[in-house]
Amino acid sequence: ANNRAAAQARGDILLFLNNDTVTTGDFVTPVLREFDADPALGVVGPMLANRDGTFQLSSGLLPTVRVECVDKVLYSLLRRRWGPAMRYAERARRGRTVQWVTGAALFIRSDVFRQLGGFDERFFMFFEDKDLCARALRKGYRVKYVSTPSLTHLGGGSSGTRREEIEKIYRQSQIVYYEKHRPKVEQAFMKVYLRLAGKAPEE
Repeated sequence: ANNRAAAQARGDILLFLNNDTVTTGDFVTPVLREFDADPALGVVGPMLANRDGTFQLSSGLLPTVRVECVDKVLYSLLRRRWGPAMRYAERARRGRTVQWVTGAALFIRSDVFRQLGGFDERFFMFFEDKDLCARALRKGYRVKYVSTPSLTHLGGGSSGTRREEIEKIYRQSQIVYYEKHRPKVEQAFMKVYLRLAGKAPEE
């Protein structure tokens, strides 16, 4: 659906915005200034907040086995609203160049999006934003996260509440991402891990 909408769009900058986001101010103008100031900037993500106003992790390093292990611990601590983890994540990602930003609120130059062929439709949900950012980086464009705290991301608006089905889709997308971007040893490790953990999606 996003690819179809982008094909009809006429602007120089595209914004993909989830239906479970709430705007609390002008988050667009500061992002457009970022694009104007840096011709090499391809993708930008604004700061997101949880429904209670706390910081939401929405950018970072592209997935690898090591990165995902570290992020799993960090996400767990953030879900518990552990103060030191919340402060670390917010400081570490405030207004800086990153490797991915979430598709919940993602700006991209329209010519870059078309050059990349849009979202890879093998990803029904999850990892499509990381894949898009990985391909933009490979083409020499920069990805940036900006601290414009004017969006609340409620979460779950696109995925719904069917936990088992969502877990299956997530793992399918994870495998596609690893097969596309990571070395064979990491692909094998991920598949073995998912099988041992009882999380491997059906072939």
